Amino acid sequence: MIIEMNNKTILDVYIDECKEALNLKSDSELSLYLGYSRGTVNAWRMGKSCPDDYSAFSIAEIINADPRSLIARIREEYENDTLKKQFWQEKIKEYGYINPLILGSINIGGILVYILC
Repeated sequence: MIIEMNNKTILDVYIDECKEALNLKSDSELSLYLGYSRGTVNAWRMGKSCPDDYSAFSIAEIINADPRSLIARIREEYENDTLKKQFWQEKIKEYGYINPLILGSINIGGILVYILC
């Protein structure tokens, strides 16, 4: 199955999974749940920052995922340096994908498409 997710990052998917798992309605509620100011999760969505390892571990626990894989997926997506991006891609292969439903993603014409099983 392929899902088209216009302009959604993998972090957006994890944030939405967290909110669903915790039955929260807003990013602000998730920020407060994680112990941050109201705008933190919104800053992650806007690409102004990304979760530190502590937050990534918290997110991984909420969505029942391997934190190493989650950190690697987030870092790979946000990394601009080619060598570092390749490093994170190798770690993703080593640790496996976070959610067994998400096999990968591809950017087609500016649209991020997730490949699911």
